[in-house]
Amino acid sequence: MFKPVLSLLLIMLILIGCEKMPKNNETTSVIQNHKFNMTSIDATTAGILESSPSTFTLDTTYSQPNQYAIYYGQLQYSGITDYSVYDFMIVSDTNVESVTKVREQGVKVFQYIHFGSRFEDSDQYVQTLQDSIKLLKDQGIADGIFLDECDIAYWDATYQEDTIKQQIFHSRLQEITLYIKSLGMESVVNGTRSFAELGDYYLWESYVGYWNSNQLIWDSMTSLDRTLSLNGEVTYGRRFADWNFEGTTSVENGKVVGGQKGAMEIVLDMDKILRSEDIRDQYDWIYPQWKGSGGSNDTVTVKAWIGDNLPFDTNIWTQVPDLWTGEADSWIGIGKRSKYLKLRFEFNGANELSMEQMLLKFNYNFPYWDMNSPNGAADTNTYMWNFNNSQLDYIQQKNFSSNSSIKTLSHSYGELVDQERINYTFLSNAVHELYGWSYADPLMQKVQYYDISNEPIGMLLRQEKSGNITTGYFTGSTVIIDSSSHTAKLDIAYPDYYYKEAITIDGNMTDWSKSDQLYTNFGSGYTASSYYWGATKSTFAEGSFDNVKVITRNGQTSLELIDDGTGSWISGIQGEDSFHSRKNMTNLSWQGSENGKVNYYIQFQNEDGIWSDWLLQSPGTTQPNEDFYSFRVKVVLDGQKYYEPIASAAEEILQSSAVSFSASSHEWKTYIAEDAHVTNVSMTDDRQYLYIKLKTAGQINLKTDENDVPYYFYNIYIDSNDVITEGFKGSWWNSPEIAATHRITNEGLYEWDSKFTDQHSNEGWIWVNEHSVDNKISASGDEIEYRITKSNLGDLSSENVNFYVTADEVETMHGQFIQPDFLNGTEFTGQLSYTQKVFHPYVPHGYIQSEVIEAVKGNQVTLTWTETILQHTDVKAWTRTRSLGSDSWNNWTESNNGQVIEGSFDRIQYSMGLYTKQGKNSPQVSDIVLSYEETKID
Repeated sequence: MFKPVLSLLLIMLILIGCEKMPKNNETTSVIQNHKFNMTSIDATTAGILESSPSTFTLDTTYSQPNQYAIYYGQLQYSGITDYSVYDFMIVSDTNVESVTKVREQGVKVFQYIHFGSRFEDSDQYVQTLQDSIKLLKDQGIADGIFLDECDIAYWDATYQEDTIKQQIFHSRLQEITLYIKSLGMESVVNGTRSFAELGDYYLWESYVGYWNSNQLIWDSMTSLDRTLSLNGEVTYGRRFADWNFEGTTSVENGKVVGGQKGAMEIVLDMDKILRSEDIRDQYDWIYPQWKGSGGSNDTVTVKAWIGDNLPFDTNIWTQVPDLWTGEADSWIGIGKRSKYLKLRFEFNGANELSMEQMLLKFNYNFPYWDMNSPNGAADTNTYMWNFNNSQLDYIQQKNFSSNSSIKTLSHSYGELVDQERINYTFLSNAVHELYGWSYADPLMQKVQYYDISNEPIGMLLRQEKSGNITTGYFTGSTVIIDSSSHTAKLDIAYPDYYYKEAITIDGNMTDWSKSDQLYTNFGSGYTASSYYWGATKSTFAEGSFDNVKVITRNGQTSLELIDDGTGSWISGIQGEDSFHSRKNMTNLSWQGSENGKVNYYIQFQNEDGIWSDWLLQSPGTTQPNEDFYSFRVKVVLDGQKYYEPIASAAEEILQSSAVSFSASSHEWKTYIAEDAHVTNVSMTDDRQYLYIKLKTAGQINLKTDENDVPYYFYNIYIDSNDVITEGFKGSWWNSPEIAATHRITNEGLYEWDSKFTDQHSNEGWIWVNEHSVDNKISASGDEIEYRITKSNLGDLSSENVNFYVTADEVETMHGQFIQPDFLNGTEFTGQLSYTQKVFHPYVPHGYIQSEVIEAVKGNQVTLTWTETILQHTDVKAWTRTRSLGSDSWNNWTESNNGQVIEGSFDRIQYSMGLYTKQGKNSPQVSDIVLSYEETKID
């Protein structure tokens, strides 16, 4: 029925087509439109959620690898003042005050508990352990529990093929972790990988490295011969008789007893103890440890001294800080290096002391585990310790099969001077997406955390593995790990949109941009020290008198003539102090009686100690600005002395015609040497650091005198949270709404003690630590760069950072800060304000990057998208092209929505970034389309 109609349509289409065909070999151009959207091409994303098809938002739960620390000592000895840089800490400390300080800084505390070495297959064992855990929670000193020694070998060394014992150990450990969870706490399991999923975290202890060390052992049973272990550690056995004993302490039946009130000590000359093949110039002293009973923290004290020359001398040898506990079986760490060592145990009240053994570790070193080599039965038996790739594969497989992430903590032993090991450890951790990492010395008596690529190297986009080589592709960088040679290579190729560090702390100021400059002034500095002097009863008494006396009448003190005629008074020297400072008189006034004649003079002393002539002053005048180091005044009275009123018989009153001098006031300001005047202040920041640069009129002087006291203090007072009730308020700065939470002084960082009530007292400052601030002075000597970790400033919770800069002369404590002036038409009070470029360094950000799109010459490309922007969120886009015939890409260029991109290129790629600065707010992007027109010639 429909065939005639279809035939007619076909004829019409043919006729139309013939009409448009070129004639006589003519050519024509055809425009073809191409569109690529997020559903039609492959793209890589990180930190992005697809809320619906082709619609993208931020994954605001995404976070970079976390920081944690393991510290097996007492927190009061950790040397840490700012714990807030850590998400949580694993500690072995039940001191409520110490733990509370950590938790008050928002840090979770996991308490250490032995598991394997004390394991029993009994309900009583489980109940006792649960009671201990409950007590830690009730005391408020535990947010979680760290379960150590989760290895069946601690219970039974023959467990490897005993599946029954494996299941018993597994089920008992699971009972404990479930109980911890029921209390609302978290747990960390440290042990063989078969238990990795039982806790909230699994610690892969020393996964790329380990430590070993030699030891001296004192007891009554150890052979004096040298023994050598399979891994090359040597042990020397000694007798307790080598020690010197005092008081009640002695050796009985091979054990140290008598701890009522006594001591034992020894000076170690290793050249006399060790064989020649083991002798070194210096020794890494790790820790002494004693085994036995009857002693406690309160009754046993351990002290140590290190030295490089004998005999022992308290004036030459250095006493190690008190990082000690006297509890048996505890590591009482030294962590120092020297040729000789003195140990001393002091006992006071250890009535039941029974020291069975004392050991000392020395000469530790840090080999690498070979992640690629086989580890025998441990490769397939998950209940055995394993440190190669089969352990990593097992953890990652568990994550895949359970569709949940085992939060794997990792840490490695080593020294901070071994930068290659640090790089390899950190980058290996990042490539394999382990939850967090720490870096520690064997004793854990120092918390070492290193972030070698400035928080961190970006989001992991994908990972590739080929043999021993693992490559991780991140936003902005590529990491290649060679586990066979324990090396790592980091190539940072930040696109333009990925924030680059602005400053390198190297003393070279050429990388500071003009936009970083906050203050410039080549005039005089403004003193922080104002002084007032007035003629009073006490200051009159300091002077010298000639026919003048001091009289107080009706509450007013004045100078009066003793006899008619002329008299004078010369004050004591005022403002006399170091010639490092200079002064300037700004105001002067005085009062004198009209009954007679009063002349007022002032005299100045210069830097050479030479006094000027007496300069006559008129009442109410202001002294012209004149530099001086000290001054004195002279008052000359000329007239009649004062006569007391006397009533005569005729009721006549004798009126006084005396001349007197009753008051004087001077105000002057003190300036330190011009060399210390701060003429320029610059500031910038990146994700991890705040950078500050100071320039002075002369040479920056960080030198100290023979007593190690600096000549000058260069201070930067920083208000990091904009909370006026917290911090130091300088009485001399002009803005009362600023309270400094931190202070940089010369080469150190100080933090304000929030519990200190007097905000005007310098006693509220606490030194942070020696690694909290880096600095470098320029080659010219008049500029200094500072780099401060933001986390040491409380993460700078305020976007605008307010601060003051001062320079103080230590000897006189005179100081100056930058000159109040009119800056850009606005009154400048001396306070500077900096707006962070990278505020909230840990806020979520997302990233979408298309695969390479092929294009041809003559393209006009347009990138469009639909966006929804909420408060404090943003969306940006970039494109890059590859020129015809080139193998290199052009730089990324930011593109506006709908912007036309023209050029000669054959490849194009686009990227989009989603950002937020406020909590869960997220921008939304949809309908991302890249289109271009291609002209084809027929």
